[in-house]
Amino acid sequence: MSLISRIFDIFLRIFAKPLLRFLPLVPARLRKMQAFEKKYSRFSRNPKGSRVSDCELNGVPGLLMQPDRDFVKDDGVILYLHGGGYCAGSPYVYKSLVWPLIRQCDIPAYVIDYRQSPDHVFPAALEDSMHAYRALLDMGYEGNRIFIMGDSAGGNLTLATILKIRQEQLPKPAGSVSISPWSDLSNSGDSVRNNERSDSYIPGFKQMDTAARLYAGNTPLNDPLLSPVFADFTGLSPMKILVGDIEVLFDDARRVAEKATAAGVEVDYKAWRGQCHVFPLFGFLPEAKQAIKEISEFVNRNLPANQIAEAA
Repeated sequence: MSLISRIFDIFLRIFAKPLLRFLPLVPARLRKMQAFEKKYSRFSRNPKGSRVSDCELNGVPGLLMQPDRDFVKDDGVILYLHGGGYCAGSPYVYKSLVWPLIRQCDIPAYVIDYRQSPDHVFPAALEDSMHAYRALLDMGYEGNRIFIMGDSAGGNLTLATILKIRQEQLPKPAGSVSISPWSDLSNSGDSVRNNERSDSYIPGFKQMDTAARLYAGNTPLNDPLLSPVFADFTGLSPMKILVGDIEVLFDDARRVAEKATAAGVEVDYKAWRGQCHVFPLFGFLPEAKQAIKEISEFVNRNLPANQIAEAA
């Protein structure tokens, strides 16, 4: 564990975790937070070297982000699903967070602004991600050139989306990347409580349970499209899953990796020692740089042209 990661861990424990612990997840407060975020976050600077533009995918708003050069559809594309407990976050907030990942993978990314609780409950976000995926297919992207990625709640949505794609018999994506996925909204994993103290960021069960129930609505928390850890992963595209071993979501990631591997899916899983929640998005961390490098290698390995070259 690098010195920078240790210092950042201390910072999160002192400032971020106490704030999240006492943040009341009540509908009125969440609506105000979301309105504030939408009003002001769009004025944030675009990362240096990026092209950023507003877009819509089958009516779902979002951002198109790409390195500053032209691309063709054969290069591939990322559909990115941001985190935030299904009640916070936006593409504008995530611009600087996902930019190092997009730059390293060297393909464009659509970061969508899916609907959030408390006003939009399951399956609203999943419907939006599916609309976006179909839009990419309609634009001429072949399924085997589309990568679906997300972190935390967006990691949950990534897993739910690839399951729904299989259910609807749409062309399979090239692969998926789940960063610290919240794959179990019933919060039944042991690490939710066992790692409550070691996790430097997420407060633990109480806040997670509140956020889960706000998004779930009347859907049982163990529904496989709401909590993909309970799903059958047979026949899915290659998956890459990253998590910190001190996270409350450690078991969420581990159990998905184990179930998918047992189902015959190609799974690239790694638990990073001492790393915080969604650490690959904090690009100043040495571990984040290495994680992003490994994600880009996963992307390159699963693009059709590179698979043909390797076979030859």
